[in-house]
Amino acid sequence: MANPETFSRPIRVPRVPWTDVAQGRAATPSAVSQSPQPRPSMNRRNIPARLAVLLAMGIATALAAEPKPTSEFTTTDPKKVKILEDSSREKNPGIDHFKHLCPGLGGYQVIHEGGDLRSWINLRFAGKTTDLQGATLAACPGQFPAKANDVVQWRGLRTGNDFEPYAIIYRMTSSADDAKQMPIETFIIIKLDKEKSRVVGQVPAKDGNAKAEVMADRLGR
Repeated sequence: MANPETFSRPIRVPRVPWTDVAQGRAATPSAVSQSPQPRPSMNRRNIPARLAVLLAMGIATALAAEPKPTSEFTTTDPKKVKILEDSSREKNPGIDHFKHLCPGLGGYQVIHEGGDLRSWINLRFAGKTTDLQGATLAACPGQFPAKANDVVQWRGLRTGNDFEPYAIIYRMTSSADDAKQMPIETFIIIKLDKEKSRVVGQVPAKDGNAKAEVMADRLGR
């Protein structure tokens, strides 16, 4: 016969986590008395590496989105410009001379001007003309410097359909100041700064157009 005291003592029932009960797992002393210690997450360990990757991707995207220097071209071809003055249209001109209004970019107009076997370009912006004659002729070695062809190269940045020029490159030709008078060609570089635009450099044409572009990108921006 059972001892009556057995029924009077309180019975301790281990507390079983609800998840164990719901999933049909039996309670064990170890399961009840011990709680699992959290382990370091592998994701946390990889956070610095992931941040580095994201940063690198962001920098690469920004560099890809940054516009790079490029070129556009206009002309000084007399057949495609507005003739303001031209001695060829005069009956008895004292000397040869001309002034042609040529198309430009970025709000600039090009004035191709010349006389007495010399020629150069000036710029007009917002109705104001910048005189570049003296600086242009001084940048060319030899004598009788003149624009060598009809090309005007504009260096600038393109964003979508917009082109923002910051420099001009064009070719001049002159004659060596000696008995042979061999032709000398020079690239003239103009920094665009509205009415304060100015000649900032020259490159011998024999050194190549690429060198002129590098100088224009460095001095014009």
